[in-house]
Amino acid sequence: MTEKAILRKIDAWDNEDKFLAIIDFIDKLPIEEKTPAVLSEMARACNNIFWEDQSEENKKYLEKAVSIFKYIQPDLGDTPSWHYRIGYAYYYLNQLEEAKQHLLQGQEGNDAKAMLRNIEIAQSKGITIEQAMQGGKGGIEYTLKIWFKHLQEKAPELYNNLNLKGATDAQLSALEQKLGVELPEDYKQLYRTFNGQVLPTPFFGIDNQRFISLEEIEEVQAQWLACVEKTYGADWQQASEEKEYAESVGVKNAPYNPLWIPFLAGENHSYLCLDLDPDEDGAFGQVLTIQISPEEKEAFPTDFAFWSITDWLNFSEDAINNGYLTYNEETGTLDFPQYDDDEPYYYTEEQRTALEAYIEKNIGHFESVFHEIESPDIHCDIYIVNPTEKNPFYVLITGGMGAYPMDVPEDYPFNRAELMILLPPTWNIKSEDEKDYWPIRWLKNLARLPIERNTWLGAGHSIPTGDALEGTPFKGFVLGELMDDGGALLPLAEKNVFNQEDGERVIFYTLIPIYEEEMNYKLEHSADELFEQFEEKGIAFPPVVDIHRKNACEGFQLSSDPSLLEGIAWAFGGQSYSSLMNFWDDVRSYNEDLDRDLEYFKPFGTIFNTPKVKVIYEAIIDSKKQLYDFEQIVGEEDFVDEEENEVEIIAELSAGQEGNFGALELLWNIHNLLYNKELGDHIFFEGINVEGYEKDGTPVIYLYLGS
Repeated sequence: MTEKAILRKIDAWDNEDKFLAIIDFIDKLPIEEKTPAVLSEMARACNNIFWEDQSEENKKYLEKAVSIFKYIQPDLGDTPSWHYRIGYAYYYLNQLEEAKQHLLQGQEGNDAKAMLRNIEIAQSKGITIEQAMQGGKGGIEYTLKIWFKHLQEKAPELYNNLNLKGATDAQLSALEQKLGVELPEDYKQLYRTFNGQVLPTPFFGIDNQRFISLEEIEEVQAQWLACVEKTYGADWQQASEEKEYAESVGVKNAPYNPLWIPFLAGENHSYLCLDLDPDEDGAFGQVLTIQISPEEKEAFPTDFAFWSITDWLNFSEDAINNGYLTYNEETGTLDFPQYDDDEPYYYTEEQRTALEAYIEKNIGHFESVFHEIESPDIHCDIYIVNPTEKNPFYVLITGGMGAYPMDVPEDYPFNRAELMILLPPTWNIKSEDEKDYWPIRWLKNLARLPIERNTWLGAGHSIPTGDALEGTPFKGFVLGELMDDGGALLPLAEKNVFNQEDGERVIFYTLIPIYEEEMNYKLEHSADELFEQFEEKGIAFPPVVDIHRKNACEGFQLSSDPSLLEGIAWAFGGQSYSSLMNFWDDVRSYNEDLDRDLEYFKPFGTIFNTPKVKVIYEAIIDSKKQLYDFEQIVGEEDFVDEEENEVEIIAELSAGQEGNFGALELLWNIHNLLYNKELGDHIFFEGINVEGYEKDGTPVIYLYLGS
């Protein structure tokens, strides 16, 4: 078997938690098929067996995992996933120094932070990792001590204002009797440790929230209920069946409940409270956030926040430790740094000065600047370099696009860029007539494209304009690299890049208007091959805009090539992708992990030169609500609602602006069709087959999925 086939089989078993089957299967493989990647999956399965049943007997699997990970270290060691997985095994084997060494280099986004916190606790107290994981009294004793330590170091004024006398067991029992409910242990330990605050001053900057004592609960609830009645009327309980108060599943549909016990209260009727009366899908002791707003009656006042007081405390401790919550000396509160999504991305004054110096030195002296008056996202000015005897053309350059870091692939060297376009000396720069103004309009439009579409721009990228640019035959742009003062294309090197003092680098690209046929040629071949066509046809490159220049690819027509996706590996499911380029990043990474060579894959080659494609695929659904508007079930008369149905679904996909499907674009569309469907074991892309064509030329394809 090939490594790919082996890994596919393992992945299918992994999805079903059949970890012993994975180990037995790999054990029986011939030695030549036990590659490092395959053995890594065996070690991971050993870890997962212990994860399912954390018994002493199963620690033998952790020991086996460690031995395998050590064996494959020369091939796969020193990667975040390798460090995390061997660190995980050491952690549960109570070999704390080894675990710490590897977890510090492991993957973020796993539970490495919690594991490192428990290692710190175990080592400081001289206890086992199992005891540290139990958390001490109430499950939060140890985390509370770490939380206190952070407060003493970073916000001593707030720490000193906590009522550290704590509540007595008698007070907690009295509250339980009054409520008729036994309180969760983590809540009781929180109040045994501190009972509200000494002074009723703000602790958190969010609505100036403060901790409230057991003695204040009744008064705070009375104020809360009065605000609810004032906002929603005295009959709010009867109206709750018609009005949606709660946004989250598992939370009862109400703006108030006497069994919601506030422990944080804000100045404007915001609360963090313990939920002792959850809905059927909720958890007893979950934490809710409440915000009663008389000005916004239609807003949801109630929402789920955390699964428990323990989870809330872990979040708070981690936020303070990592700087997400910081002490504000002006307000005397713990605040989250304020990030306003509507705030434009600006260069600093120093960065803009350096940018202008770079333009003067490398492109030319700019005589004027078109300043942007309104800046909804980035502040993008346009610098104008006038024609000279040496360079008889205008150069228009964006100034501000590079303040925004684009979401580029990991191996792409530049995540910041500026754009420029070259115009003939006869161009009416000051005119606002569209036939003269479109260069400025499109510089600004494309400068905003990465932030508006969560995408990126790089050398060789093409952008369709839809209609022809006013007064020209051009229907799109392609991006070329920076040209020097003499009009020659510079190689991609450090001198082409504006280096900021903070280490960030900004690359300059030339915006080149192109014919529709030239764009199609680039899509089917490559930007480099298009530029070769320019050279062969005697077109200066990068060209000064010439609305009368010859078409380098006159008469070229796209050809469909349904074979373009052959050899591509992909697993459907997980998440949807709003950005084609983010999807491309993950497809490349997935194939690289499988040692799949993509050198000859043309992601933007035309797989179907049609505006629509119909796709037939198989899935398991229990409701037609899972279908998109452009999907329907084949033979839907046999469909039974609220039961699992194995069905064939046909979907009609529409192409993007270019009016045809690139290979990657089609796979992206198919992924977003399938990510919310149950596919069983058959999650792996194994190709497509053209079943036929409709009268209007729309291809009908069948999607093959494997396990």
